[in-house]
Amino acid sequence: MAENRKAEFGTIGIDNPIACSVVERLNRFAVKVQVAGSYHVAHIGNAGRLYEFLVKGRNVNLL
Repeated sequence: MAENRKAEFGTIGIDNPIACSVVERLNRFAVKVQVAGSYHVAHIGNAGRLYEFLVKGRNVNLL
């Protein structure tokens, strides 16, 4: 049955992640990041805690 679901829905790939570093968490849904010297605001898909992971200077990947 699991094979049928895989065939039905396909697989999800993550192409070209963008390396960046966290500058600050703005609120539950947004984080300010630095990418190659410029600053951007990124959406946080999981608005749960993540406070221990999204700290200043942490290297992350944007998807």
